[in-house]
Amino acid sequence: MSQEAGRPLRLIDPDSKRESVCLPAEIYERLTAGTYDDSPWTNEERAALAAQAGLAIGWGEMDGYDNYPDALK
Repeated sequence: MSQEAGRPLRLIDPDSKRESVCLPAEIYERLTAGTYDDSPWTNEERAALAAQAGLAIGWGEMDGYDNYPDALK
């Protein structure tokens, strides 16, 4: 396997065929510094994402469903 100097190493899982990129820690830290949050989503974040998705597909005004499902509260 040849690898160009300075370029991230690409790896392929032989079972899943999924490709991954291995890069130096300092580049990873720079990419994720300050803005990356991998904590679990809050109920409010999930509800906002669902609302955005609904608007994107043209559901528009569906105020009657604002409290459905109750599990998002």
